Amino acid sequence: MNKSYLNMVYSSSLKNNVSPEVLFGVLVIEHINRGNYIMRSVENIISLVCPIILIKLDASLGPGQVKISTAKALEVFKTDKEVVRGLINVQDNIELVAKLLKSYYDCCKNDVDPLKGIVNFYGTGKKNVNPNRELDIYYKLLSWSVSQKKFSKTFFK
Repeated sequence: MNKSYLNMVYSSSLKNNVSPEVLFGVLVIEHINRGNYIMRSVENIISLVCPIILIKLDASLGPGQVKISTAKALEVFKTDKEVVRGLINVQDNIELVAKLLKSYYDCCKNDVDPLKGIVNFYGTGKKNVNPNRELDIYYKLLSWSVSQKKFSKTFFK
């Protein structure tokens, strides 16, 4: 990740009062899940040429892989096309992820393991879900990233 991207993570975390370690970890995991350069390019092209397809599919877009319906619920953008453009824009997407994480943390802050609830919310939109392998792996990766302070080690390097 380049310094510009890391600065966006840092500023969005401060603005939304979320841990930069958690925000960074989520974005890294989503980057891994998102696929290769070709898939990201196709996502960008479709968003420009025919965003209605992405809207109808309720696609997950951008670095944080935020679903269009989830972004709409935040009421940051006025139209469906603005939502798609915002999700494709790296800075807007990171900002939306930070807002989501803040709202999820607020719901989970009194839990024994708030990070588990945040992962459940981020992955499914629900706090309490049946355990599954994908969420367990996500949780373990995010916990590891946070405990190892991967953002700090990368940002302050």
